[in-house]
Amino acid sequence: MAANGLPIRVIEVRPCQIGQEFCLDVQQLIPVPAYQDFYSDINRGPSAKARSGTGSTVVRRQRLGRAELYDAGLIKSGDTIHVSIEPEKKATLVDQKFCEYNGEKISIFEFAKRVTGCSSVNIFQVVVREETGQTFGELRERLEAELEEEPEKTVPELEAIPAVSQSVASDG
Repeated sequence: MAANGLPIRVIEVRPCQIGQEFCLDVQQLIPVPAYQDFYSDINRGPSAKARSGTGSTVVRRQRLGRAELYDAGLIKSGDTIHVSIEPEKKATLVDQKFCEYNGEKISIFEFAKRVTGCSSVNIFQVVVREETGQTFGELRERLEAELEEEPEKTVPELEAIPAVSQSVASDG
């Protein structure tokens, strides 16, 4: 079907149980995500163009990753993190990629998988920085908004973000 220009998508959905809660583990199998979908290059700008199956041009925004959150100081070594549905299970960030959980150094992704019991998780949706109560996704949105306001800045230059958030919070 794909060879004949028909858009096709295969999604695997598996139920899983986390404590008393039930959830779905959803993974896209076809089309296989391109390796570029897993990398972000802040210098490339916020949009990359891709062709859709209908022939129209689709603008795709590059999302920032953990490295940019770390470089901007929104997540730091020593921060406490937890998964939103299991706040009592905590880990300590070692760096942008690893945390310490139950005395073991593991990736943040592995920590979220162990706590949820799912084979795949989106850490930007489920991992919470305890010091702010915000998910990695909320922190990413905050940083992306800041970069959109001042596009000439790069992530390491945005060290004044906490002051910006205080002024936003006081506005209402």
